[in-house]
Amino acid sequence: MAKISLKLDEIIDGDALRRDMTALTAATAGDGSGPTVRAAVLQLLSGCRI
Repeated sequence: MAKISLKLDEIIDGDALRRDMTALTAATAGDGSGPTVRAAVLQLLSGCRI
């Protein structure tokens, strides 16, 4: 079976992801590397359908 070549921007809405990531880091103190933000980012990314 042939593999279909996809680019990341064809399967993920980069603008929406950027907005969500900005909102996550803005909602917490710090640079976004804390455990609360990391858990939220993983949750966000796990919702992306590839």
